[in-house]
Amino acid sequence: MMKSFSLLKSILVLFIGLCVFGACKRNDDEPIVQATGLSRLYVSYTNYQTNTILDPYRNLVIFSPADSATFTNAFVYDSGVKGGGAVHFRAAASAILFQGSSNGAGAVNDTTIQVMNISEFGIPGNVTNISNGILNRVRGLYYDSRIGKNNLYVTNSETPTSVYMFNSPLNFRGYTKPRQRISLGELRPWGLQFAGNDLLVSTNGDDKGVAFYKDITEKLDSVITDLAPTALLKVANAENISGFDYSESLDVLLMVDWSGADDGKIYIFENAKALLSQASGTITPTRVISGADTGLRNPIDVKIDNREGAGFVYVSDQLARKIFRFKLSDTGNATPSIAHEHRDRGVVLTPGSISLDARGSFNRAVL
Repeated sequence: MMKSFSLLKSILVLFIGLCVFGACKRNDDEPIVQATGLSRLYVSYTNYQTNTILDPYRNLVIFSPADSATFTNAFVYDSGVKGGGAVHFRAAASAILFQGSSNGAGAVNDTTIQVMNISEFGIPGNVTNISNGILNRVRGLYYDSRIGKNNLYVTNSETPTSVYMFNSPLNFRGYTKPRQRISLGELRPWGLQFAGNDLLVSTNGDDKGVAFYKDITEKLDSVITDLAPTALLKVANAENISGFDYSESLDVLLMVDWSGADDGKIYIFENAKALLSQASGTITPTRVISGADTGLRNPIDVKIDNREGAGFVYVSDQLARKIFRFKLSDTGNATPSIAHEHRDRGVVLTPGSISLDARGSFNRAVL
């Protein structure tokens, strides 16, 4: 009898211990909070192996930490898209990464966006995908994960150019119909980003700069035709605007541009909030990073590390086939602190879209 009681007591203690441990374990629906600094750069590489006999190129590379002296640690992954296109990370209730397709540089037709969970250690795993024939030239992705929103926005540069909104993107697999289509008329969109309810879109074509759409999330119509921007800000003397990044906390706007084969530029606009509140017109950058020492040839995307004291600017260059890292304070013919070339299967891959996850405190001692 005593043995039975002792066994029962042991089981009860074990059960209570497991319950306590389970209660203390992080719920996957809770945001990942970093007590110390975290810096991961997600790079989408455009290469696609059309020869099915050979191993596919791994089109997603995660550099972590991205704020170290070199890019020595890289996790490579084949997400399943046929050449990496637009990529976007969002730390919401869980860490989510979206990646579109580059369509194998025109060799194939892939109209799928892969949706991945990112583990606490930065390891991706495919969860689902969104597919629709309209997604044939995806240029930008942005996931609005605010309470009551849960919407994925996609810029597509195929005529007629549009922004598509997919509601609850984590709940679908395969063919998915957009909840909203916003036609942009003659504008040629590239990247996109939200500042609260306001939408920013970088534009190419005849209007090279950034288009600002106020309170776009309050427009609920399923189809919005030829929506005129609240303001269209054209960059003086720009040639080929593609990626951009806007930091509300740093009050700065960055865009990348190129004209000739060795004439890449990073435009830095300070006092960006005031800039974005003005009427349509021509804007001139506060500073320009450009010149032979920069290594910039055909930059395609740019991201800023928003953390206090970091001040890093990351740029992908599809002609140089490198990832560059500059300082936000740089100007003119500056030398990057990193110029990284990535190889896979013996081939130097071509970087396209990039996304940065930088949270927690920045530790300058790592440099």
